[in-house]
Amino acid sequence: TGMAAGGLLSVLIAVIKVKRGVNEVVTSIMFNWIIYFSLLYLISTYLFDPLMPYQSISVPKNARIDYLIVHIQIPAIFPIAVLTSLVMYFLLYHSALGYKMRVVGISPKAARYAGFDPESSIILSMLIGGAMGGLGGSLLILGHTHAIDSTMSGLYGMGFAGIGAGLLGRNNPIGIILSSIFLSMLIIGGEAAELRARVPTELADALLGMIVIVLSAPYIVRLVRVRR
Repeated sequence: TGMAAGGLLSVLIAVIKVKRGVNEVVTSIMFNWIIYFSLLYLISTYLFDPLMPYQSISVPKNARIDYLIVHIQIPAIFPIAVLTSLVMYFLLYHSALGYKMRVVGISPKAARYAGFDPESSIILSMLIGGAMGGLGGSLLILGHTHAIDSTMSGLYGMGFAGIGAGLLGRNNPIGIILSSIFLSMLIIGGEAAELRARVPTELADALLGMIVIVLSAPYIVRLVRVRR
């Protein structure tokens, strides 16, 4: 269900981009608020927990994904995420479909000259990306939070952390596996440092922001050179 919802929403965003030329980042941010308030309405009206009205009904215990290694709290969703990333790697770099998507991503005009259809590739890539995002959200609920609270605190900062993981991994699925592990160690280490040494957790957030800025610099320079 999560994959289907994420995929359908991303297809809608892709169609708006293809048909109207609206930047997908702007559309996605606008849809974020629509989805947020829609979920908030459902949680507060139909899906709230009678014992904790500020959050949704919890996932039944027999439907939860437990920890793979309990004493160090490695969740069973971790190997699923790694396997999914490996599948995406082979799709992008070892299939004709992935080659088309990469060519369209680099230059839609060149892809059109090569006989590819940029519009269909954009929609398909957004469908796959949205489905993977939906899968990630489903795994988060099933294997970690087990419920959705009205503030969406379980998702706080994950979007920017995902951007940082993508930049640090150079948009390569295998690189993103390693960068995600590094960033998770940074975030969890920041929380542990706050408890043991009273170091503000904002320090880890600041380091994450610095990483994103530094890794974004080459792309900004490249964009400026292209415009010149």
